[in-house]
Amino acid sequence: MKFAIAIELGDQHQAFGVVIPDLPGCYSAGDTWDEALQNTYEAVELWCRTTLEDQGHIPHPRSLAEHQKNPALSDWSWDTIDVPVERYLGSARMTTGGLYPDPKNMPNIDGLVPRYKQA
Repeated sequence: MKFAIAIELGDQHQAFGVVIPDLPGCYSAGDTWDEALQNTYEAVELWCRTTLEDQGHIPHPRSLAEHQKNPALSDWSWDTIDVPVERYLGSARMTTGGLYPDPKNMPNIDGLVPRYKQA
């Protein structure tokens, strides 16, 4: 899935901050852009894993243009990341609300979640 990310640019005194608006409470940061981006993939993975373990679902991502209209993030830079969350949902079902895992896969969710590392 492609997720829009809002990036607060860092400098010598402040880390780079990243918000994934489609995933409430999912944030990341890093002293460099590369570190912040790598941490973002890990944050998305952890958010999805925790949400699925709590019987939640992964919402459909909204468009980048829709997110850019958010006045709270108007001064931030924008990009997208592609995170293969579908791979560890097992036989998930897609609904208008998002992706829901197959309940019979829930006991094995830890084994279904690969460590995503950017090349």
